[in-house]
Amino acid sequence: MTARRPHGVVYTDDALDDLDGIAEHYAAQEAWEAASDVPDRIRAAAPLIGHQPEGWPVGLSGHRERVLSDLPFRIAYDVTATQVIILRIKHTKQQWP
Repeated sequence: MTARRPHGVVYTDDALDDLDGIAEHYAAQEAWEAASDVPDRIRAAAPLIGHQPEGWPVGLSGHRERVLSDLPFRIAYDVTATQVIILRIKHTKQQWP
């Protein structure tokens, strides 16, 4: 059995804006550690999707969604033959799309 090569992970501009918004939200609450820690932890979860991109279900958005177990966020993404495309990153209480 041949090992599968992980998919590369790329972020859309919307997803990058979401990460910035998450950091700004925590900074506005003067939660300085969370302002950098939470986006970093979300970014750390994205490569794991690349190793098993079909491992999370298709959500109501019509895209695959990984709900993070340790943070109240979900990552919506699409899969191509070689890439995982991170579309949006939303708080689990936010309605999306």
